[in-house]
Amino acid sequence: MAGIPQNVKVKLPTLKRDLDKVISDRGVPYPHKHAFIFYFESDDTGAKKDAEILRNTFEDVMGIPSQIYMMPREEKFAQWELQAKIYKFADKFSPKLTGTTRPSLCVFAYAGHGMVHADYGLEFAGAGGAQKVRWRSVYDLLFRGPSLDHVHAFGLLDCCYSGAVRGQFPRTSQVLSACGPSGTANPRGQKITFSQRFRTAVLSLRDKGKKMTSVDEIYGAIQNDQQSRGAHSPVLTHFGNKGTIAFPIKPKGSSAPSHPTPSLKGTPNERTVIVKLTLDGNAPDVTKDFKEFLENLPSNFRAQIIEAYQTDTSALVLVRMTMETWARMSAAVELEIVGVATGQSLMRGLLGAPKRDENIAPRQEGKEASD
Repeated sequence: MAGIPQNVKVKLPTLKRDLDKVISDRGVPYPHKHAFIFYFESDDTGAKKDAEILRNTFEDVMGIPSQIYMMPREEKFAQWELQAKIYKFADKFSPKLTGTTRPSLCVFAYAGHGMVHADYGLEFAGAGGAQKVRWRSVYDLLFRGPSLDHVHAFGLLDCCYSGAVRGQFPRTSQVLSACGPSGTANPRGQKITFSQRFRTAVLSLRDKGKKMTSVDEIYGAIQNDQQSRGAHSPVLTHFGNKGTIAFPIKPKGSSAPSHPTPSLKGTPNERTVIVKLTLDGNAPDVTKDFKEFLENLPSNFRAQIIEAYQTDTSALVLVRMTMETWARMSAAVELEIVGVATGQSLMRGLLGAPKRDENIAPRQEGKEASD
C-alpha cells in the first residue's frame, strides 16, 4: 500500500523574507552593455535572419550595442575560433577600458541547430553537425570567467534542447531558452521562431509604455503571446545570486507614453501558474497573513490565493500567479507547480455558481511598481 505523501512545510517568516529580496530587487542601470550574437554560415534553419532580428531588437529597442559573428563554413576548429572571438569581445567589459567596476551587462545569443552530447551537454552545431561548439566553452568565458566578476550575463538560445544549459555561475546570470532540455525548437519557415517571439514580447512591453523591463517580464510576455500559442514553452533558468537583470526600453517615437503603465491588466486568455505551498503554523492565521502579504505586493507582482485547507499543523495553500510573478518568485523560493491554467475556473460553470472575473486583478494605481 502506498503511503500518504508528506508536504514540505515552509515557515511563513522565512518565505516572506526570501520573497522580499526578489521583490525589492529592481535591477541596476548598466553603464556598459554589449551583445554578441552567433550563428553558423553552414546553417540551414534561417538563423541569419533571426540573428538580424535579435540585433535590431537589442540595438533599436533596448539600446544594447550588438555584433553578429557568423562562423565560416570552412572553419575546422569552430570551438577554438568562437572562444577567440568571445575572448576579444569580453575585453569590452574590462575595468581598464570602461573605467569602472560597476556591474555591466553581457548578452550572448545563438540561433541555429542544437544537440545534446552525453558527456559535454548542450552543443551548438552547423548543418550536418560537422561544426560544433559546446555551450560550456561559452559560459566558461562569459558567464564564469573570474575577470568578469563585475559583469551580469544574459543568454538567449534559439535552438533545440536549449533548456539543457548547465553550469555553476557565481554572479547574476539568466538564460532564456527556446525549449526544454528534451524539446525541439519550432521549425523555421513553418512557425514563428523564438527570436521572433522574443522581439514581439519586447515590442508589446514597449507599446504598453514600459521604460524598463526585466528578463522575467519578457518571459511572461512570451508565454502570453496569443500568436505563438501552441509553440514550445520557453525555459528561464536563473543562476548565480538570483538577481534581476533589467533593460531600458526606448520610447516608440514621440507618441510613446511619458510614464509606464502601473500593471498589465488580466485578460480572459492570460496564462497563469498555479503553485502549492504548505505554510507551517496555525492554518487560519498563516493563511490570512500570507493573503495580506500577496495583496500588498508591488503592482507588477500579481498573485492570489485561490484555495486554502487545514492540515494537521499547517495550511495547504493554492496560489495562482502570472507567468512573470512566478519567474521572479521561483528564483528565490522553491514553488511546486500544480499546473498552468488559462481563463476562469470551469467548476463554477459546472456547479451553476454565478460567473465572476477570476483573472488576477491588476494592482491599484497607488501601489508602487518595482520596474
